[in-house]
Amino acid sequence: MRNALRNVFNKNKMLVILLPIFFLIPIKCPGQEDCLTSTNAPQSPVSEKNTTSILDSIHDRIFLRLQRNINSFDHFFAKYPADAMEIPISRFRMGLYFVTEDDEDLETRFEPKFEVNLKLPNLKDRWSIFVDSLRDNELPGVDPTESETVLNAGFRHVYDKINIHTDLGLRWRNEPVGIARVDWRPKYSIGKLTMYPRQRVFYETQEGFGEVTAFTANRWLGKNFIRSVSAAKWTEHTDGVEWEQSAILGHVHRLIEEDKTSDLISDEDVARGLSLRYSMFGHNSTEERRIDRHRLTLIYRHPMFRKWIFLQIAPGIEYRNNNEWKCVPSIQIGFDTLFWEVTRQ
Repeated sequence: MRNALRNVFNKNKMLVILLPIFFLIPIKCPGQEDCLTSTNAPQSPVSEKNTTSILDSIHDRIFLRLQRNINSFDHFFAKYPADAMEIPISRFRMGLYFVTEDDEDLETRFEPKFEVNLKLPNLKDRWSIFVDSLRDNELPGVDPTESETVLNAGFRHVYDKINIHTDLGLRWRNEPVGIARVDWRPKYSIGKLTMYPRQRVFYETQEGFGEVTAFTANRWLGKNFIRSVSAAKWTEHTDGVEWEQSAILGHVHRLIEEDKTSDLISDEDVARGLSLRYSMFGHNSTEERRIDRHRLTLIYRHPMFRKWIFLQIAPGIEYRNNNEWKCVPSIQIGFDTLFWEVTRQ
């Protein structure tokens, strides 16, 4: 266990070092004595009696510190600080996932995950900012614990009329890498069937150009849904094209945001629910075409504490071509923590 924790730190040391610098160190606003007392910033609870538990108190203190520093950062870009726009609440998601796999030797992989949705109205006419640990250049069904943690940060612009998203920034793995991405994300509906074609072209200064093409068809049946996902990926460093075909059956008892049913929900949108996912991965090259592996996973999510800590348990089995199609059982356990608002009674 000690070696496993040491490996986790070594893989994620950039994440451990950089996040506190941006989110936890107090930042002063230009033209203001203290942004933490600004009327636009969320205020601390009047007393400890306003929280129902120690966990709620810890949650609120972390959320308020993060939000106030975001407020301070946004005020810095206001043309006239006295006329700075009121800043809406930003959202922060942090999680820890680990997978135990029984393939000849017992192996455990850890994966911290975070996503920040910054609300910066004084910046919106210039650019928006993204900070996350998502590996969205991978195929949709790839387990995020299979590769090293990354830290993405940069500028984003969305052209809503033509469904185009553009990103320009840096990715930290072992060293900073420049990234540029262009996404086309339309949405089409035929009756109750919704289709989501996706086309991404990206460039990384180390790995060069690449592209990911995906097509998802989703159908809701009350609180149940059925989904098909087809995707392919090509880069300058891959041998041919990597591809995925997945089928998902799911039941959603409750969503974290109930109005999310109109969108393509993921596991992280579910407060309580169950889904069964089958995925097949392979690759096509000039020399061969083959299936690399099959995976079957059962995913269960349940709220652990109020509406901001969620437990995810995902047992599964996998059959791999390079392992003579032996059955490899695994289990993933994750804890998903949301900092979206001050805890309500």
